[in-house]
Amino acid sequence: GRNVVMPLLHGPLGEDGTVQGLLELLNLPFVGSGVLASAMCMDKTITKDILRVHGIPQVKYQIGRADLIGDDWYEMVVATLGLPVFVKPANMGSSIGVSKAKTLDELRRGIEHALTYDEWIVVEEASSGREIEISILGDLQPEASLPGEIIPGGDFYDYDDKYIHDS
Repeated sequence: GRNVVMPLLHGPLGEDGTVQGLLELLNLPFVGSGVLASAMCMDKTITKDILRVHGIPQVKYQIGRADLIGDDWYEMVVATLGLPVFVKPANMGSSIGVSKAKTLDELRRGIEHALTYDEWIVVEEASSGREIEISILGDLQPEASLPGEIIPGGDFYDYDDKYIHDS
């Protein structure tokens, strides 16, 4: 038998395709997504653009870069998306750096916080509804897991909900 690597890593330099690329160079089999899918999905700006190009419905969003964000940009975001919005660093996992902004001041603070993790950010309009997750297991014969509903303990499913409170 041959060893198989299970890259159980989260965030940059883990689920962004870098480890998967190393494993491919070493010709080691591994579970999970490959380099391209990992890299694309880790970068929220790329993911959103790919969804848009393929006509896959998503909430309205704006992408910003640190050096282009100023008072005009904040006003454009509020005019385009309304409030509340979610602010996210483009390349981060586990809801790290994510905040919900209900006011212009919270939007400014949320963007400043997100920019401590990445020079690119995504601001999304808030959407109400249920959050259902499904895992897809397998490769050539994929199987879907049973659906599971995410019920956040706070205002949204944040890092504390995922890892601290065990809720």
